[in-house]
Amino acid sequence: MNARSGLTLLEVLAALVLLTIVASTTLSFVRSATRSLEAKESDVDSVALGELADRFLARPAEFGLDGSVESGLLAWPDAPGREPASFRLLRPQDAAATHHGWLEVSAGGTRVFRWMRALPEPEVAR
Repeated sequence: MNARSGLTLLEVLAALVLLTIVASTTLSFVRSATRSLEAKESDVDSVALGELADRFLARPAEFGLDGSVESGLLAWPDAPGREPASFRLLRPQDAAATHHGWLEVSAGGTRVFRWMRALPEPEVAR
């Protein structure tokens, strides 16, 4: 009898199919992991946005604004090339509760809110 050593064509094809499945699965996992780790420039960290809101509340003149502005854009002092954040003052609907309000600051799909005491009165159009 003649005993053959080696692999048949069917065994080689089965091994190639299994190897292809394992490689494609591993590659898709690696791609999704690296994508989630990459920081996009358009994404804004909520901590950085909160610090910008706090800085605006402490010193609005630093941003070229006075207390009478209801909404607008805030430039990032530490990153001039960055897209500005938008802000708006939110007042309570109850006229008796106008002694406080909320500042909403948003950028890149992230929003932060800060409670404000003693809001300036809104200007009435004449």
